[in-house]
Amino acid sequence: MKIKKILTTTITIIMIMALTIGFTFCSPNDNTGDNSSTDGGDNTDGGDNTDGGDDTEIQYTLTTMLDPANAGSILPASGSKYNAGRSVDVMVSVNEGYHLSKWIVNDGTEDVTTEVTDPNNTTLSVTMDKDKTVTAFLEKDEEVNKYTLTTVCDPADAGSIVPASGEEYEDGTVVDITAIPEEGYHFKEWTSSVDGAVEDLTSKATKVTMSSDVTVTATFEKDGHELTIVCSPTEGGTVTPDSGTIYEHGTSVEIIATAEEGYHFKEWTGPVADTTSKATTVTMDSDVTVTAIFEKNKYTLTIVSSNEEQGSVSPASGNLYEHGTVVDITAVPEYPYQFKEWTSSVPGAVADITSKTTTVTMNSDVTVTATFEKIKYTLTTVSSNEEQGSVSPISGNTYEHGTVVDITATAKEGYHFKEWTSSVTGAIADLDSATTTVTMNSDVTVTATFERSEYELTVVCSPTEGGTVTPVSGNIYEHGTVVDITATAEEHYQFKGWTSSIDGAVADLMSATTTVTMNSNVTVTATFEKDKFVLTISSDHGSVTPVSGTEYDYGTVVDITAIGDYDEMWGFKEWECSVPGAIDDIYKAKTTVTMTEAVTVTASFEKIVFNLSQEGQGQILYDDGSGSGSVGLPAGQYPIPSRPENPVKLIAKAIIPGYHFVKWKIRDCEGIREVTSTVVMLNFDSSEYVTAVFEED
Repeated sequence: MKIKKILTTTITIIMIMALTIGFTFCSPNDNTGDNSSTDGGDNTDGGDNTDGGDDTEIQYTLTTMLDPANAGSILPASGSKYNAGRSVDVMVSVNEGYHLSKWIVNDGTEDVTTEVTDPNNTTLSVTMDKDKTVTAFLEKDEEVNKYTLTTVCDPADAGSIVPASGEEYEDGTVVDITAIPEEGYHFKEWTSSVDGAVEDLTSKATKVTMSSDVTVTATFEKDGHELTIVCSPTEGGTVTPDSGTIYEHGTSVEIIATAEEGYHFKEWTGPVADTTSKATTVTMDSDVTVTAIFEKNKYTLTIVSSNEEQGSVSPASGNLYEHGTVVDITAVPEYPYQFKEWTSSVPGAVADITSKTTTVTMNSDVTVTATFEKIKYTLTTVSSNEEQGSVSPISGNTYEHGTVVDITATAKEGYHFKEWTSSVTGAIADLDSATTTVTMNSDVTVTATFERSEYELTVVCSPTEGGTVTPVSGNIYEHGTVVDITATAEEHYQFKGWTSSIDGAVADLMSATTTVTMNSNVTVTATFEKDKFVLTISSDHGSVTPVSGTEYDYGTVVDITAIGDYDEMWGFKEWECSVPGAIDDIYKAKTTVTMTEAVTVTASFEKIVFNLSQEGQGQILYDDGSGSGSVGLPAGQYPIPSRPENPVKLIAKAIIPGYHFVKWKIRDCEGIREVTSTVVMLNFDSSEYVTAVFEED
């Protein structure tokens, strides 16, 4: 801001001096109308120049303005005149607190605006090719808040802070601050009058963001020696005092190691007074690290079989284990004995006293004993519903290990056996068989489940698109249910009859609405067939195919052909049909008819003639292939007494100036067609209706 003010003042002084001595601000190569040049006599730009004729130059007026007028000054003075084509520099001196935003130049017809992107560029060059008005627009500078950073040391003589206290900074400025401790002190932390202003309160070199006046305090502490105290392993125990505490030189600190449950103190490592005592002292002559060593307690597991002839145990008795170790223990019975339970000298030490394979947790010396007994298993037999069926043998019988017992489920009338379920996976040989076996390797409960007999009705349409059937396929019905079934033919189909996978299940095989009796799973099929229609085909001369009176399915597309009697010169003319639109093309001898109902078609013949016509101005030449050449043929109808041996050639020729040939239009037994070639060949299999089309250019 100070530099800008000095620059503005300097420019203003220069501009005033220039005006005082009569200079006008122009580009370096400019000559204004106020300057004179002496070359052996007066040569004033605005006066006469005697050099064999009048050479007076044109001048234009430059008007200069400021908006607002009191925000600075502008040169040259408003109203100055300049020779045509001269380039004039317009300069603005801006008062403090303002800046140049834009120029507007008006030449009497339009405003040309120049936005200012560099506020230090306060000059605009104007070419004087018209009277012009130049206006410089100034805007006030935006005000920027400034805040004071106050820095404090605590204690005051313990260090210093950079930068110095009391400096002002613009809003948002991020200031680097550094705390420098004096000898004998160390930096501890920063505190701030504004929460969050200091980036890192624990770093002596950090930053503070100026969004308001801020006071930051650097706290220093006297140097001391740090006591680091460690437990090994970490979970083995605790120590006092806390690790990391600072003590003055020479201090004697009492330290105590306390073992956690399952551990005991072993020793200290480091410069302690007594390495074997859990309570001792350490003298702080420097930074010191001491470690309390702990070891896990070890206990004896005694494991016993109540009778070694009945079974054995593992692992071996008398092993030592660390505190908290979970030891797998196993009882192995000898046949025909089975494991009964574990007993323990410490309640709760064994995880599951009823499982021969379990664990024991070693939190003290423990004695565990495995007890065995002879094997016997109970078979419990159950019916899921005694009104639906029964089971044998009776429930509650006992059997030795490994016995295979026959079991039978007997369903009552109206029900059927569904399945067995067992309390022991794999004990039953066949879960889906009413008569099966169960192997007694443990106490077993077997349950026979019964359910009402139900059957699935599957209904099918043949073909699928021929119709629909109700009810939907896949429904389940109880034994003996009489189900109504209905077949509905789609449009252009008719119901033909039912077929059934079970003889006699369908009441009436020929009725679209009937019933089916559900005494087992049944599949019934409704058969449909398409509507059939008769094609009657005839001709007045010649012959036709196919044979008249043939039946066709609905929608069949039938090829039909009319063949003329060429010996008698009868040619095909057209088809006549009882059903409009059924024939694809009535003018083609070979075409198709679509059977959507009974159809009668007749092939109409006529004596073969040659009909020749012409549109527009031109000539038609006729060549019968005999080798005699082509002759002109006027429009008209010509009888054909016999079919020519060779195709007849017609040639269209544009001989009239201003006309050109376009196309032939032909209708014969091949239908209606157009040919753009000037030459067309005719076989006379039927009458030929030919038109040559000529058009004006």
